[in-house]
Amino acid sequence: MPTLLPRVYANEQPEEPRPERRGAAGGSRPSPCGRAQASLTRKRNGAAAAGAPPPPSPGASPGPRAAPALTRRSAAGRLSLGNAEPEMAAARPVLARAVLQQCLAARLQVRPPENGSEAEWVEIQRGLVIYICFFKGADQDLVPKIVNTLLNVKLSENESGEYVSLLDLPGNVLIIPQATLGGKLKGRKMQYHANIEKEKGLELYSQFVTLCEKELAANAKCMEAGVLVKYGTYGNRQVLKLDTNGPYTHLVEF
Repeated sequence: MPTLLPRVYANEQPEEPRPERRGAAGGSRPSPCGRAQASLTRKRNGAAAAGAPPPPSPGASPGPRAAPALTRRSAAGRLSLGNAEPEMAAARPVLARAVLQQCLAARLQVRPPENGSEAEWVEIQRGLVIYICFFKGADQDLVPKIVNTLLNVKLSENESGEYVSLLDLPGNVLIIPQATLGGKLKGRKMQYHANIEKEKGLELYSQFVTLCEKELAANAKCMEAGVLVKYGTYGNRQVLKLDTNGPYTHLVEF
């Protein structure tokens, strides 16, 4: 069978083979795509040895961005980085609790009828009813702060519809000791373990009443208007008749 030879034209030059590209060590030099693949492989191997996640493959969609590390303030007041849980500040215990009720008139029975005698009442006209309860840990240093706050907070409505302090109104004050403000529900019953001891509570309540009387007596508007400070009996069951203005009631803790 005859052998077929390639056809060569007169103006055609035979193609010379291309020399191989060699590296510095004399071996074949990889292409740019091969170098990129080799670099990515080395990075993955190094990341796996260090315990870090490997870099993404070329063309892969980026995954979800990692959330920044939480910061927390150390005891010295400096911010430190880390994934530790933020330090929780210890909650400050409540030492006293007051309820403020704006009123048009209020009447409190301070002594029930007994042995044929009539009940004893105290009453005020327009002003503020203050229910007060002291908890364990309260002391005499806390009482002036409570008095200053309650008499100066802007919760009393004047004739113009603006809310001003009791001293600026000016208005009367009815103070009621209210131990049930310290109650805590457990199951279907209320417990009062947080309330202050009766003797200590009576001492703080008496100081509270005295300071309220002094503050209103020292205020020119209150003196001119002839405002009154009335109060209930500590530790006794009492009856209250109240004409509210609102109702407009607020709870304040100290």
